[in-house]
Amino acid sequence: MRREVRLPSPSLVFGLLVGCGVTLVVLSTIGRWVPYEFVYVHISVDEELAVPTWFAVVQLFVLATAAGLAAVTSEHRSERRALWATSLVALFFSVDEQATIHEALTGALPEVFPRIRDRGAWMFVYPVVLMAIGVWLRRDIAWSWPHRRRLLLRILAGAAVFGTGVGLEAVQYLTGFPTLLIHIEEFLEMVGVSVMLWAIYSEMWPVTITLGERTTTGR
Repeated sequence: MRREVRLPSPSLVFGLLVGCGVTLVVLSTIGRWVPYEFVYVHISVDEELAVPTWFAVVQLFVLATAAGLAAVTSEHRSERRALWATSLVALFFSVDEQATIHEALTGALPEVFPRIRDRGAWMFVYPVVLMAIGVWLRRDIAWSWPHRRRLLLRILAGAAVFGTGVGLEAVQYLTGFPTLLIHIEEFLEMVGVSVMLWAIYSEMWPVTITLGERTTTGR
C-alpha cells in the first residue's frame, strides 16, 4: 500500500521560518541580561557557534537544496543556470556561516584598509563577488524578466532584505553603533533567506512524497 504525503504550504513554511527568526532574536536580546554567560553565548546572534548560527546554516542549506531541485526540473537553460548559481551561492554561505571562511579569506584586508577590522572585512569583498556573478548572469536575468517575473522579483526582494542586513552590519562595524543594531541586521538576513526560499518553494508546490509499504519476512 502506497501513501502520498503533501508537504506544508509555502505560506506556512515562510511563517514558521520568520517565527523562528523572531524567537531567536528575542531570546538573544533578553539573554543579554541573563546572569549566566554560558547560556548567552549559545543563544546570542553575535556568536559564531550558537543556536542562531545553526539555524542560519540549516536555512541556507535548505535554500541551496530547493534551488538545486528547481534547476534540475527547469526546462530552460537560462533559468537553470540562474537557479544553479543561486544554489551554489547559498551552499557556500551555509558552509561559510559555520566554518567562518569569510574571516580567513579577508584577514589581510585590514593591512591595506586600517579602518576595516578583521572580522568585518568580508562585507566589502563578498558584495563585489556577488555583483560579478550578477553581471555574468545578466542575460539569464534578462530572460527571466518576461518569462519568470514573479520568481525573479521575489528572489530579488529576498536578496535586497538580506543585503540590507549586511549593510547594517557594515555600519555597525565601522561606527561602533549600539549592539541592538546587530539583532536587527541578523534578523533581516534571516528574513531575506526565508523570502528567497519561499519564492522558490512556491514555484515547486504542491510537493508530494510517496511512501511505500515496507515488507518484512519472518523465519
